[in-house]
Amino acid sequence: MAKATEENRKPDLVPETRVATPSLSPNSTSSEVIEALGRLRLDLISDGMDAAINAIQRVLPELEIHSYPTGSKWNSTPLPEKWTIEEGRLETEAGKTVFSLDDHPLHITAYSQSLESVISYEELESRLVSSSENVPYQVEYRSTTWGVCCTEEQRRLLSDESYRVVIRATKTFGMMRVGQLRLSGNRPEKILVIAKVGHTEFLNDGLPGVAMAIDLVKSLAPRKDRCWTW
Repeated sequence: MAKATEENRKPDLVPETRVATPSLSPNSTSSEVIEALGRLRLDLISDGMDAAINAIQRVLPELEIHSYPTGSKWNSTPLPEKWTIEEGRLETEAGKTVFSLDDHPLHITAYSQSLESVISYEELESRLVSSSENVPYQVEYRSTTWGVCCTEEQRRLLSDESYRVVIRATKTFGMMRVGQLRLSGNRPEKILVIAKVGHTEFLNDGLPGVAMAIDLVKSLAPRKDRCWTW
């Protein structure tokens, strides 16, 4: 597989996405950036992530975007496919929903395969991840199976002998998109600022760093006396 370096970096073409790009602009504040991007489903290669990158470029029009295709190696790890999930839920055999993506976007393990099947409680237990207070975030980029997540309280209420799992998702060729912006200085030394968009529902994981990086660019860009290159 190719490495995610200069030789396989592709010119960015704004991909078709079914997720609307948030209405941000160069005048958007940090809190508006975090709030807008925090509403998106932010899987590594997904419509939501594409919408997030497009929105950041609306705030920073000078942002150059590079695209790396599925299969390229990023830090020695092959990039996954684009994952799109349409529906996900756990229900009783009688059809009553126990929990679903409509309740919380992390109830289905990211990059799960499609499935619609009645399974035993024992099999469900082996694929269920829970935490004490919140629905945990789980991802399996190279998984050929599936998983569900819930709180410990929801887990304790599971008492049936069998359940129906419904996951409708697809994996297709996609592009991981990375934004880069350079502000030249008067000296050769460089300061590298890195920020990641983060994960779905993780407002304290990456988005504050993105907002801070945007504010830093806005602060430094008008200055003509920049010492270092950023």
